[in-house]
Amino acid sequence: MADSVFTKTSKAQPPTPPRLTGDAESNSAAILQWMSQFYNTTVRETGLLDPAYQATPGTFDPASLPDPAKTTIAAAQQTANEAYKLAAQVASAILSFPLLPSSITISDTDNAADITFADPLDDENYMPVIQATGYTGSPAADAFLVIATTRTKEGFQFVLNSAPGSGASVTFDYWIVRK
Repeated sequence: MADSVFTKTSKAQPPTPPRLTGDAESNSAAILQWMSQFYNTTVRETGLLDPAYQATPGTFDPASLPDPAKTTIAAAQQTANEAYKLAAQVASAILSFPLLPSSITISDTDNAADITFADPLDDENYMPVIQATGYTGSPAADAFLVIATTRTKEGFQFVLNSAPGSGASVTFDYWIVRK
């Protein structure tokens, strides 16, 4: 990898994002123009995104992060360091959690689902992430909306705003994220 001290080749500053007006056509043109200016400034003029300063996949080691006090973009580097550490913590928590994603279907007049873990957890410090992924029949619109969850060590329950209705069902995928 290149030297850890970034050398700026221009004093140009990236442009500020455009103000959007609500008109899709003019907004699209403004965004495209801004993206072009941003690319020219950050890649061509300043060298900020020079590949020589990027990590090679599989070779990155957090211990080799540049010292922010010795770089010319110290604030950005410090932010990147913290983001990397946080991402590693999140990945570790997700990968170490014992419950794999699963799904459940709620039908007819039911408006809640009870999920029981095969092995109880040590605590209730988790968050169920629940997403509607399919349906049959013509479920009520509110049958896709989760309005409450209750967590225990043994599992959790989620409640819908309304039941799918007679002859209808909604399927939800869920997984667990540690807090």
